[in-house]
Amino acid sequence: MLRLLVSGLGNIGYRHIEALCRLDEEIELYVHSRYPESMQRAAALFASLGRDKEKCFMIPRLSTFYTPVDAAILSGNSNERFGIFETIVRNHITSNIILEKIAFNQKEQYRKALALIQEHGLKVWVNHSLRYLQALEEIKEEVSRMKARSFEVSGDFGLACNITHWLDLFACVTGDCAAVLDGSGLNEGTVPCKRDGYVEFSGAVQGMSHGGRKIVISNADAKGGGTILRFARDSRHFLEMNLSRQTYKVVKKDAGTERDMKVEYQSSLSQRYVQDIQLTGDCRLPGFHEIYDMNLLVLALFSDKLKLGSDCKCNIT
Repeated sequence: MLRLLVSGLGNIGYRHIEALCRLDEEIELYVHSRYPESMQRAAALFASLGRDKEKCFMIPRLSTFYTPVDAAILSGNSNERFGIFETIVRNHITSNIILEKIAFNQKEQYRKALALIQEHGLKVWVNHSLRYLQALEEIKEEVSRMKARSFEVSGDFGLACNITHWLDLFACVTGDCAAVLDGSGLNEGTVPCKRDGYVEFSGAVQGMSHGGRKIVISNADAKGGGTILRFARDSRHFLEMNLSRQTYKVVKKDAGTERDMKVEYQSSLSQRYVQDIQLTGDCRLPGFHEIYDMNLLVLALFSDKLKLGSDCKCNIT
């Protein structure tokens, strides 16, 4: 039997639960939230998916929870996440932890988390689900052969909550990573965020990778065509991914053909993380150490835009 913990029961938390119920094994599910009604909804979802409702346990106070579990998924907001992470570690609940993409929203929390990971020998991953794209290996090969010199992303998305997705995919595909990010192309002020108390941004972020590749990530010119990611050598040689249409095309000398690229959603992915961890002790998601520098760059970018101090809490999630 697998014992699993999901902390944070907003939309993404429920999608994790849907996925975990796809596992072949019998599971005991522990759900944690500061909202009793959210835990009740999670328990009802668990039962509605054919699981034994007696195997879903509500944990209103994580500080008094000491039951060992095989893995924990922390899907709550970034303001609460470090405290929950620290409690899980201090209570020796599990050594396998999956964090959401903006792992934490304060620089010092990253340092403390890294120290805890090293001290306790933890395995911690960050939920960049695009690493589970079916066509990812083919895309890597095409981009490598092309010798891409730039990476551009455009679409209708929140910059703060999605930029690490795109930067991680860039790192995964090219083996390169962002060295500098420039927010001078961001629009003035902030825009509403889906979650209360958090902020979002519009405009464009530009940057440069350690390998000299140009990076441009923009939601300024969204025209309803979906989210487009382009790895390019020049204007006539590029690989373009359309996440909305779930296709990609390789263009060489202006000619190219479109290919299928299945994009799986969270409700059919989280169980694969757990299966991989159980079988191999690892999964395809990036480890915390892999995203450490990238996330600190992103925090610095948006903290600067908000005119915050270097170690103030940056309310992005």
